[in-house]
Amino acid sequence: MKNTKLWKSVLPAALSVAMVCTGAAPVLATTGQEDDALSISDATTNDLTVSLDSQSLNVKEYIDAYVANPTDVCGTGTNWDGVDQAVDIYVPENATEDSAVLLCVNNAGWQADAWSGRTVQMTNSSEYVSTNDSDIIGAALKRGMIIVSYGCRSRNDNPDSDGNYISHAPATMTDTKAVIRYLRANAEEIGAGDMDKIVVTGTSGGGALTTIIASSGNSSDYYESLYEIGAAGIEKTSDGEYVSTIGDDVFGAIAYCPINDLREADAAYEWTYGSTRQTMISEGTAEFQNAFTESYTAEDMMKASSALADQYSDYVDGLGLALDDGTPLTSDNLEDAIVGLLEDEITESIEEVGSEQMTTDSTAAPTRANTTSQYTSGSDNWTPWLTINEDGSYDFDYDQYLYWIGRNVKLKVACAFSNKGLGIAQQNEDSLYGSTSVAYSPYEFYSWNNDATLGNGVGLDDTGLSFDRYLKTKAGKTLAAQLRMTTPISYLTDDSGSDAGESAKYWYVRHGMADRDTSFALQTILRYALTNDDSIEDVNFEFAWLKPHSGNYDVQEAMTWLDASIAEADAPTSIEGAEVTLAKDSYTYDGKKKTPNVVVTLADGTVLDEDDYDVTYTKNTNVGTATVTITGKGDYTGTVTATFKITKAKQTIKHSSKTSYTYSRSKVSKAKQTIKIGASAKGKVTYSVSYPTGKKGNVTVKNGKIVIKKNAAAGTYKVKVKAAATTNYKAATVTIKIKIKK
Repeated sequence: MKNTKLWKSVLPAALSVAMVCTGAAPVLATTGQEDDALSISDATTNDLTVSLDSQSLNVKEYIDAYVANPTDVCGTGTNWDGVDQAVDIYVPENATEDSAVLLCVNNAGWQADAWSGRTVQMTNSSEYVSTNDSDIIGAALKRGMIIVSYGCRSRNDNPDSDGNYISHAPATMTDTKAVIRYLRANAEEIGAGDMDKIVVTGTSGGGALTTIIASSGNSSDYYESLYEIGAAGIEKTSDGEYVSTIGDDVFGAIAYCPINDLREADAAYEWTYGSTRQTMISEGTAEFQNAFTESYTAEDMMKASSALADQYSDYVDGLGLALDDGTPLTSDNLEDAIVGLLEDEITESIEEVGSEQMTTDSTAAPTRANTTSQYTSGSDNWTPWLTINEDGSYDFDYDQYLYWIGRNVKLKVACAFSNKGLGIAQQNEDSLYGSTSVAYSPYEFYSWNNDATLGNGVGLDDTGLSFDRYLKTKAGKTLAAQLRMTTPISYLTDDSGSDAGESAKYWYVRHGMADRDTSFALQTILRYALTNDDSIEDVNFEFAWLKPHSGNYDVQEAMTWLDASIAEADAPTSIEGAEVTLAKDSYTYDGKKKTPNVVVTLADGTVLDEDDYDVTYTKNTNVGTATVTITGKGDYTGTVTATFKITKAKQTIKHSSKTSYTYSRSKVSKAKQTIKIGASAKGKVTYSVSYPTGKKGNVTVKNGKIVIKKNAAAGTYKVKVKAAATTNYKAATVTIKIKIKK
């Protein structure tokens, strides 16, 4: 289940406006940019012929601006005709209305998002192989999928003409969501593709973007920024609220090595690698991605490492996640959880890769090793981190494994992702954050509090405010909102309010076991945040055997998983176990068939429409238990039953006599008296007479008539007319009272 949202208390009003209106609807001041400006009918089109498995395949290409108010601030690469927000849509000739849509993101380093750097650029000379394990486009074309690639804003863009840095977060996410909205707005004109089956995929920073888009669908956090760029389906009311008429949620995610949860990435890195880097520094074997400076020494790094690791423990303990068996996931058992996932992969790889090859792999330097002195089985102080026994069992040393990685692939320095103001910046994400008036902002407590660059307008040194105090300011609340919108964890653990977001139902996530670009802790938290989200149908997560920082290395497995996910989603949903509510659960028999209306509610709260099922009734006329059988149809299958009661009706005895008679002595003395009862009923009619003491025989009943003999003794006599109970009627009684005077 999603848990209490994070960072909620510091979200600025400007970025967390409630978008759900109640009561009388306010007047729409503007209607977003719906419309003709975003019609694909004006798009540039090209008819391409590509090669797929050595066979020609015709592809229709559409190129268009996907927002009504595009920007022109591209800083890395070039945009499309002065437009940052341009989309490239490829519709192969084998596409149908049921085809899934593959949305390919770039976002490498959160900076490679220009149109010129889009991940898919088809031409007439493009060649694809559907069976290649690294060709996701070939596999998608074989399946008739619509393929989408695009340009958008990213963190290294130029300021706009007014000097504002408009590409800070949430710009990259906002633009990507606008692509999704554009596709849905033009679904009919595109003519192929099921826009309810959009699958987003990316690697590294693109993997991170994939996880954010797939977890924050339809979140109102993004409405204001979507409106500003003129995204499809965003309207603004007269009272300043935003209303969404088109969704930006997605069906699935295929994410490779996602450097997700940037706000905690530095801390998670030190929680994972802090001890490893200290060991290497102590023995003189340490090599790091960034060079030390006078303002950032090895001693400074270890001070930062310790502080960040402690902070991550607090963060993990506050998430409220649980392991698969329900045990709370905390900083105390997180390492065990990481080891468990790594051992799952080792066990699987023994079957798929083989112990001999795995031994070779684990005793050599991994792919993309970049240290001066590589650490292998030939090294003087070699200690194996994996030993596979003849019976298939194995010994895995996690600490030695981390050491093997650190000795062969240069670890990032502490403050790996937020370090520009520390004077060691080679590659960092600080320029993803900040107000529009600053080029960048440190975004975690250590880099903020220890910023050493005077005059940049940020950090404790320039503002005089610690990170915690800064977050309470207007600018700090903007930063907090940006941090929320650049991590999937905010949305995966948040299930309240319009800003919560809708998660994709299907997730495929891979992170290589030889990938040190982010931490195993960060990916493990992602994995459990996914499995703790009850709205997600399937999480296929693995640490891939000694893969480096890379993606699309197991395309066949990923696409087979996608095929199965789509088949599962397309399969009718079983209604077995659904709750059936009857309009009435008890009736009194009246000879007519009873057909109470039904409401069918699935376990997830979905209330079915009447068109989703057929209803039949059995034994619904006579007294007893009637059965209602609901049979799913269309998108639903299976049956579920409910029962209701029909109880016996009250029986009426019809008779021609009165119920009370009085006779004088003189009348009885003259002759016997006869009263015709004429009783009839549903049940068998019988009679009985009760007498005053000692006066039996004075009044009798014969052939439906009461006979009072001549000179009958005075007293009160009672003739009881009884109708026996039947299947559908209760027993009934009528009493006729006869009084004979003295």
